[in-house]
Amino acid sequence: MPTVEGGPGDAGRVKSRGVIGERSVAFWTVVSGVCAVLTMVVGGAAWGWTQLRGPDRHAAAPSPSTLASAHTPGVATGPSSPEPSSTIEPPRISTQSPFAAQEVKYLANLKPVNEYAWFGTWADTTATVNNTTYTKAITTSTCGYDLYREYLVKRQYRFFKADVGIADNTEDAVAAEVQVLDEKGEVLQRATVQPGEATPFEVPIDDVLRLRLVVKEWGCGSRIVVWGDPRIER
Repeated sequence: MPTVEGGPGDAGRVKSRGVIGERSVAFWTVVSGVCAVLTMVVGGAAWGWTQLRGPDRHAAAPSPSTLASAHTPGVATGPSSPEPSSTIEPPRISTQSPFAAQEVKYLANLKPVNEYAWFGTWADTTATVNNTTYTKAITTSTCGYDLYREYLVKRQYRFFKADVGIADNTEDAVAAEVQVLDEKGEVLQRATVQPGEATPFEVPIDDVLRLRLVVKEWGCGSRIVVWGDPRIER
């Protein structure tokens, strides 16, 4: 409690000073609180602006040594996203000779490496089967024995193709059995061909060294078997 000195007038002044002092304290307390609130608001706004703007554009670029150390093997640089796993199979090495695209060779233009035609004939000529004319045909007739022709293809071709039938102008219009074999005697395709129709042959020969065409013996006569445009293709 303040000490009152002097007369009654002095007592009034002391009381006024006490009230003013209390009001001053309250005023500065409020001011301090407001300042604190403003500081928090301004600081929060500045932080939010920094987050929105992103990293400082004027920040110094990392030095080359820093970049090098970041990529040095064995140095941990923090977690990284897992990379998708992939399996790469080694290319297969083909044992076959390379094939030329769309290469076709007609057997009528090739020389056979072997031929058997006892009491029969083989001929490279033009022939007609079921009203279709083949300009690179091979014809044969047989009497008493199987006939064959053999060509060296060296595993360098993919397919043997031909239309096989009985010649339209043959004297004896009867069926015949024909076969395609490899050098080991394995039958790759066989068919019984009839007059008035052509039987298509399409035989894979990419693993065939020697290709053999066979006409089986079905009795003597004037029957003519036609291999219509026989060819090997790459």
